[in-house]
Amino acid sequence: MRHQISCADKDRNGVIQGIGNRNRTWTRLEAVRLIRSGTASFFVQRPGTRPTDIHVYADQYLRTDPDGDSRNNLDDLGGCEFAS
Repeated sequence: MRHQISCADKDRNGVIQGIGNRNRTWTRLEAVRLIRSGTASFFVQRPGTRPTDIHVYADQYLRTDPDGDSRNNLDDLGGCEFAS
């Protein structure tokens, strides 16, 4: 299943610890496991941007494809306060 991501929780060092949308959240490790297994994929798409896939790097971290548009970067999303 493919999920659009609208929020990202980071630790004090800026490392993504969780991602989510209005329907649900995933811990970093859950998302890594789902991406690696091919069970799910995740992407960011902000208004006026094209979809940007989220990938696993260094075996444990999440990041979006670099494309020159910071509006669709995982690091630029707000936190997931609204998600449960």
